[in-house]
Order: sequence, then C-alpha cells, then structure tokens
Amino acid sequence: MKLNIGIVVCLLLTACASAFGVKQLPPDVVGTLADLRVPPQGICARAEAQGRTVNGVAVRTCIQTGSPGTLNDDPPTAYVVSRITGWTFEDSNPGAWQLTITDERGREVYKSILERRVPDVGVCTSTGCLKNGVSAIRVPELWSPGKYTFRYVCAFDTSAVATITFTLAEARAASR
Repeated sequence: MKLNIGIVVCLLLTACASAFGVKQLPPDVVGTLADLRVPPQGICARAEAQGRTVNGVAVRTCIQTGSPGTLNDDPPTAYVVSRITGWTFEDSNPGAWQLTITDERGREVYKSILERRVPDVGVCTSTGCLKNGVSAIRVPELWSPGKYTFRYVCAFDTSAVATITFTLAEARAASR
C-alpha cells in the first residue's frame, strides 16, 4: 500500500494540533458583535483552496473590531487578518490572492488583491516546509449583524478558491 506523503503529513499535523488543544476551525462561523472585541483575534474560520496548480492551501481568516489588548486599539475600525499557508512561497503569498467580501444582500463590502509579502517558513518535514503568509486589512465599514461571505481566489490559478462565511448577531444580553 502506497501512501501519499502529503496526506500523512496532514494527518500528523491534525493529530498534533488535536493533542495540543489547537482547535480545528470550520469554514462557517456564527458569533456576536461582542465576540469581535475578544483578544487576541476576534472570530476565526478556516477553509482550503484546491485548484489545477494550487493544492492544499489553507486560508485562516479572523475578523475583529479594533485591536483589543494592543496600543493600536481603535474600536470603530473593522479588520480582517488572513493567514495563507501552503507548500510554496507563491501559493502562500497574500499578494497572490484576491479577497472579495460580500454581505447577505450580495453587496461588495471589500474587493482587492491582498498586499504582497514574502511568507515565513513554518513547519518542516522531510518533504518540505510549509510557508505562512499574513495580511491585515481595514474594511471600509464597521461590522454589523448579518452574514458575510469571504471569497479568496488565487491570481495565478483562478480554479483555486476558498470560501468562508461569518454570521454575526447583536451582542447577547447579560444574564442576571
């Protein structure tokens, strides 16, 4: 029986993440506006992109309001932090990905290619090293209740798409 080394590495990383209490994130997340102020990252979700030339690229997206717990905290500002992890520098470079954010009515809230940055080298195995690219952007309008869809499309392989959704509700009333 011949095993694909990429699958073995993925299973080992998943097992290690579970053993160390790292939560595997779903691509669809529900939260409240108050959750966006929880340090250090607000609300996060994760999806994978597969394409003709791009394989197994993980996109982790966190949305938040302000930068809680930092000197740069600006509560009326909406942020998106995208972490793109792949096996090559090209795949994991945020500048190779276009992000489109739409609200539940289908209106574009944001659309742009992310800022180009040289990814950092992450976990290494005998087959290679994962690369991690990070991009932080300000969204032009504050988050409000509703559903937001984040669509990442690879610029050099448009068949590689990762889709993440966040559904936000008003903050829960405090229990007495």
